[in-house]
Amino acid sequence: MPNYNNRPNNKQSYKGQENEAGIYNKIKDDLPLALDPDKDKDGEKLIHVTEELGKWFAEKDKVTISQIRKIYSYTRKLNVDKDDWKFRLKILKAYLAYNAGKFSDFKNFKDVFTFAIDKVNDEKKLERFKNFFEAVIAYHKAYGGK
Repeated sequence: MPNYNNRPNNKQSYKGQENEAGIYNKIKDDLPLALDPDKDKDGEKLIHVTEELGKWFAEKDKVTISQIRKIYSYTRKLNVDKDDWKFRLKILKAYLAYNAGKFSDFKNFKDVFTFAIDKVNDEKKLERFKNFFEAVIAYHKAYGGK
């Protein structure tokens, strides 16, 4: 994980976490705020968390874009105008579990995104979740994800 102490305007750093599990848990602690557009109006926490995750998935877990693509495509099709969007979002957990069973490097991705799905309970948070997913993919690619 990157050291954010040398970055300007950074309000919080993950430095000081003794190990990768500590950093991973800190990211999960920050995730509810990042996914709440009412509490993170400017998206600062969203960008911080998604950059950390994108880098983590690219460098540590070696998650590939092909492993993510189908799930992302499914997520983009979720529409709040359809009555079953909450059900369809929960079905996404099954797709995540399937990929985690198929690819051992996908476990942390599944854990983070399952946790994030559980935080989505209204239309605004669904849109923020889609932004979250898109930003993780962008940072994943930026940090060399294949």
